[in-house]
Amino acid sequence: MAYVEASIKAGLKVDEFAPRLSFFFDSHIDFFEEIAKFRAARRSGPNHARQIWRPRPEILMLRFHTQTAGVSLTRQQVENNVTRTAYEAMAAVLGGTNSCTRTRWTRSSPCRPSGGADRLRTQQVLAHETGVTNTIDPLGGPTSSSS
Repeated sequence: MAYVEASIKAGLKVDEFAPRLSFFFDSHIDFFEEIAKFRAARRSGPNHARQIWRPRPEILMLRFHTQTAGVSLTRQQVENNVTRTAYEAMAAVLGGTNSCTRTRWTRSSPCRPSGGADRLRTQQVLAHETGVTNTIDPLGGPTSSSS
């Protein structure tokens, strides 16, 4: 909000620069809280912008990138970090992120990552094997009405 206000004060029109705005979020381990955080941002940001700056409707889509949180990773049983980052990435996807970077599961370990760390395809599994990409809003209910 402060960036938008400063840009307007500098003489820019919101419709000119708003399409280039994007945001960055961390996804932490509390699965449902993270989903709620992302979904609230998607709803409240555009609603606030609509009321205050009245931009063109197509500008109101909140675009954001998500990084899974390194703070949830542990040195003990480091292999479990694979599951942690998978849940954090799934929360970001279900929350509506446009893109996601998964923190390397070996990040918490002081030793060098094993070759297996580079072969994990968590994001591809989430996208292609869970069915989460088959609908625009997986938590919003069915995509078609069934009688």
